[in-house]
Amino acid sequence: MEMNRKMSLVGLSCIFPVPNITKTKEFYVERLGFRAVEYF
Repeated sequence: MEMNRKMSLVGLSCIFPVPNITKTKEFYVERLGFRAVEYF
């Protein structure tokens, strides 16, 4: 059970430099179905 819990917490993180982070976020949310988490 501990392994399943760890895997669910890790998830998928895509962090890389892009010229327009807002457009990139919209693409991931609208086209790929990701959930956005804004840190700043």
